[in-house]
Amino acid sequence: MPRQVHPPKPSEALTLGVRAFIGHFFNVSDRPECNEEWVDSFCDEATLVMGPDVANGRQEIRTLREGMWQFVAARKHKVTKVFMGGVEQVEGRSDVAQKKEAEDVDDDDDGGQKAENECELIMFGNVEYRLKTREEKSVEWAAQGRVRKVNGKFRWTYYRVYLGQDS
Repeated sequence: MPRQVHPPKPSEALTLGVRAFIGHFFNVSDRPECNEEWVDSFCDEATLVMGPDVANGRQEIRTLREGMWQFVAARKHKVTKVFMGGVEQVEGRSDVAQKKEAEDVDDDDDGGQKAENECELIMFGNVEYRLKTREEKSVEWAAQGRVRKVNGKFRWTYYRVYLGQDS
C-alpha cells in the first residue's frame, strides 16, 4: 500500500503573518535608504546567499546589501508565486527555550498551546532595474528561505536567491 504524506498545513494566522512579512521585506528591499530596516529582516546569525555571494550574520548581510546598490539607481520587485511548507510547531515557551537560543524565540506566552513559529518558503518573481548608467534591465529570480518568528516578528534565518539572465 502506498504511504500517504500529510504535511502540516499552515494556519491562517501564520499565512497572514508571513504574507505581511514578505510584502514588507520587498517594499524595503526596493528602497536604498532602508538598509537597516532590510537587515533587520534577518536573524543575527542568518545566512544570505545572493547568486555567488554568501553573507553570514548581520554585518556581512549589511555589507552585501550596501553593495547591491553600487550600480543600481532604482529597482522594483514583483513576487509572482509563494509556496509555504515545512511548518514547525513548538509546544509552549519552556519547550521552545530548550530547542532554540534565547534570541531566536517568540516571547509571546501561548499558555502551552502549539505555536507555529517557523516555515519554509519558495518564491518566484522578477525585478526591474534602472542602473546608474540609465540602462534598464529585467531579471527573473527564484528564492528559497526559512523564516522564524522572533520576539513577535518574522525574520529570515536562511535566504537564498537564484538570479536568471538579464533581459
